Amino acid sequence: MREVETQLEAGVIVVPTSEAARYNEFWLSVGSIKVPKGTDLFHTSGLEFVRNLNNMVQTVLDQEDKKWIWLLGDDHTFDNDLLLNLLAHKKDIIVPMVAARKFPFDSVVVHGPIGEGHRYKWDEFKFDEKGLMRLNYGDTVGTAGMLINKEVFRKLSYPWFRCGQVFSDIISEDIYLASKFWDYGYEIYVAEHYMTHITSSVIFPSKGADGKYHPVIGMLNDTNGCWYMGV
Repeated sequence: MREVETQLEAGVIVVPTSEAARYNEFWLSVGSIKVPKGTDLFHTSGLEFVRNLNNMVQTVLDQEDKKWIWLLGDDHTFDNDLLLNLLAHKKDIIVPMVAARKFPFDSVVVHGPIGEGHRYKWDEFKFDEKGLMRLNYGDTVGTAGMLINKEVFRKLSYPWFRCGQVFSDIISEDIYLASKFWDYGYEIYVAEHYMTHITSSVIFPSKGADGKYHPVIGMLNDTNGCWYMGV
């Protein structure tokens, strides 16, 4: 991380991961991200990542000089000024634009009600003159790049992250958290800044209609596990 002179307050970047690192590109982004002076990085590893999230948030709440929490998964990359741009909006809860990891790569923002909605299409994003879009009541969103005023957590009931609350067989701790924001009267904003979402893919030669071979990218479909093929 690169500390910079700014009027913005310090906070904590929270990164839960499994025991094995996934993408070097993520850590390169973390290493170059611009942060207000005094900002810390909390990282835990292990299969109990939901419990680790709760423990890391509690640790931040015990530090009075830290004012916000930025939640990151280790399958993203981002510009080095993304955090400062999000902080500058001065919203309690704000996320960047992020695409889902699998085809058809819609947004990670989901229309409410919880557990029944569908993902936002990209043409549904309508930003105001400040580059913000307030989600409709009941809409939810994953925590990829979610920046949260830590005082929000003081008002929400514990545990903040819980498994199996949306569907019994899906962890969905992030969607559950977003639904709690609405329950406690908070608004969720999307900023006109983006974060990439790294996904597994393969590249292979495929013969086209012209009889010549062309490189094709293949990646998993979100619904049936088949490979989606596209140039």
